[in-house]
Amino acid sequence: MLDSALGIFLRELFDDASLFPPASLSMEEALAGYLAALRSPQRWMLGRFVAPASRLSELLRCDELLRDIAAISGRILPVSVVSDRPDPRADYLAIGEYLRSGDRALDIRSIEASIPRTATVGGAARVEAVLGRLGDAQLPQDLAVFIELPCDAELLVAEALDAIADQRASDRIMLHAKLRCGGIAPFLPPAAEDIAFFLARARKRMVPFKLTAGLHAPLRHTDPITGIASHGLLNVAGAAVLAFGRDLDTHVLTRILLDDQATGFALDDRSFRWKEYTADATMIFNARTAFMRSVGSCSFREPIEGLRGLNTAPDEPC
Repeated sequence: MLDSALGIFLRELFDDASLFPPASLSMEEALAGYLAALRSPQRWMLGRFVAPASRLSELLRCDELLRDIAAISGRILPVSVVSDRPDPRADYLAIGEYLRSGDRALDIRSIEASIPRTATVGGAARVEAVLGRLGDAQLPQDLAVFIELPCDAELLVAEALDAIADQRASDRIMLHAKLRCGGIAPFLPPAAEDIAFFLARARKRMVPFKLTAGLHAPLRHTDPITGIASHGLLNVAGAAVLAFGRDLDTHVLTRILLDDQATGFALDDRSFRWKEYTADATMIFNARTAFMRSVGSCSFREPIEGLRGLNTAPDEPC
């Protein structure tokens, strides 16, 4: 029997990216925050710990905190590694070497990479360039790879998603996309129309993905510090669920993304709803399993407090 719609929607939704801006915590602070989240009633919403490849050795030196995390959770720390050095091949080789070493301090479950932003070639060639570097590292086939795509060029995004889908149908079945929804310059929030295009195209090609950056508030809003219109968690994650379950077009998805009124949204034990469009528990389960995998956030507390303000984040899964 499935959990409630709300429980499925939020379970292990938030990857801890507190090492990254704007939080930019130290390694010890970030791990202590992850440990505190594990001790909280909301621990069931916590996903992977996101770490830059250049800081893996620093992470491994925090052996006492890693032991505490393993003791309270019953498992070693699940990690998603972000390639962050000028030569990503060096990151992939280092990760491959660690995985072959047999060390069990970290459970590296995924890699997050980016396609080249300055290349003049199309999306498919950029994806192939990433795959070529990954192939050099001889990484295990069951390691999930999330490729971040620039969201403001429809042709490039379409080609890249097509290339990822084709690779998933052949040999690299764990290939995924990654969508950045906010952040500081030069990664300002993409237009709602661009996110809608990404979601519709990913649904057409059945490409799973993770979301990252900017989704701290539950609904679309104007950031009080920057004055920039920012996307909401329920807007984007909800649009993804409905895109998968209802195969919505870009016009409807854009309307969901632009809605800043709480009255249009509902997430409870029975379903997620935006106006007349509904996803029940089974649809949400299918979307979380095969489409929207997680949300990277530099704060675990802020999005949950925002959801609780709308009475949509219980302490215990249901």
